[in-house]
Amino acid sequence: IFLKYNLYLQASNKLHRLMIWSYVKEKILEKPLIGHGFFSSRDIANKLRKTQSGTNYQLIPLHPHNSILQIWLELGIFGVLLFFSFIKFILDKIFYYIQINRSVATIAFITFFQVFTIGQISFGFWQSWWLAIILIALILYKYVFKCFKSNALQLDS
Repeated sequence: IFLKYNLYLQASNKLHRLMIWSYVKEKILEKPLIGHGFFSSRDIANKLRKTQSGTNYQLIPLHPHNSILQIWLELGIFGVLLFFSFIKFILDKIFYYIQINRSVATIAFITFFQVFTIGQISFGFWQSWWLAIILIALILYKYVFKCFKSNALQLDS
């Protein structure tokens, strides 16, 4: 019975995310260029939606559980373009550092991939602890690559 309940719970959570993302898509289409404003996702849909089985779901419980959708919903296409510019900047840096130390650059890429993936299925983008983790990772890798870069320059001399 535990396994059956656990499977039901997992399926229910996945369906709820799909419902959230579908609703967010509808809201994005209302203001695709400028968005609804910072932190607006928690106020957009406080209502509950009843499914055919009688379960009540919040349309957006605090945030969309998807970074790109949240940024687009709140900041519009300009926010999404800025976000993707930031992602391109990070990936360009990682691929630049492959020349200096392939192992550390690979670990940095894996970290990037994990943070990006988790951001697409789980946390709200503006949560301070989430942004702090991302910032700490950026600072840590900046320091590590700086150390490897200076060591590489010393070895070349």
